Amino acid sequence: MDILDVLLVGLLVAAVVALVVWIWRRPSPVRAVTEAWDQDTTTTGTRVVLDLVASDPDDPALQRLVHETALRALRSDTTVDRVEVVDADGRVLGAEERATPLPEVALPAELHEPHVRRSRAPSVVPRPRPHGPMTPSGMSDDVTVAARPFADRLDLSPDVRRRIERPDRVVDVVRAILEAAGRPADVRGDVVVSDEVAIAVVDVRTDPERALTHGFLRVQETGVPRGIVVRLGHVDPRVIRRREATAPHVRHVSADAVQRMADAVAVGADPIAFAAAPAVRR
Repeated sequence: MDILDVLLVGLLVAAVVALVVWIWRRPSPVRAVTEAWDQDTTTTGTRVVLDLVASDPDDPALQRLVHETALRALRSDTTVDRVEVVDADGRVLGAEERATPLPEVALPAELHEPHVRRSRAPSVVPRPRPHGPMTPSGMSDDVTVAARPFADRLDLSPDVRRRIERPDRVVDVVRAILEAAGRPADVRGDVVVSDEVAIAVVDVRTDPERALTHGFLRVQETGVPRGIVVRLGHVDPRVIRRREATAPHVRHVSADAVQRMADAVAVGADPIAFAAAPAVRR
């Protein structure tokens, strides 16, 4: 082996050693740090304090929050028959009482007797025919109503409404609500990122499991600590509980949460804090 071969071997060994050292010292990929939400959104007791200061107790947006807060408290504690809702300064905003059950109605004995089943055979007695169509000429009996844009189904303040560019898109409505609250709103397709929270919108009416998984992955792609998945349609509550137990940094809310967020902005509160439920003081 001549001197040239020795140099080539030495260079090859040095390159291999350098590659091994680089791989060993290379920092491992950093995973996004998640931050769990407070899963306890129940309200109990006869007096519940909303985490806000009311300037106008009669504001319809505030009254919606008060009504929902009181109903949640009544559902959470079956021993309570009346709930009073106050603001952070102790001002009474409203109250709700548990509905009393209707009295039992005694049915006459003849109504308990089995009725004779009508025969499905053709009747020999002629039946009167209808006098004519009940609808104007040229119109179908099947009445259909054109779908309304999502924004038009909500009670929104003028400040929020003027910011909406696509009233048929839930993501755009959420963006407008966040911007009206003074929050940043970075729209990335079907996700809105605001500070360290990502809000994804999914349609669960066809395949709930697949849609919720898509929303979770879209939140993960943003790399933010916490996420909210707004679902359009009904999902079995057991599915939601299972998902939030395995991923406590992602909350799942119905489309009603968008109205609640808009109401929070209208009364000067943080819409993110009211996304899952009205924010109350413990």
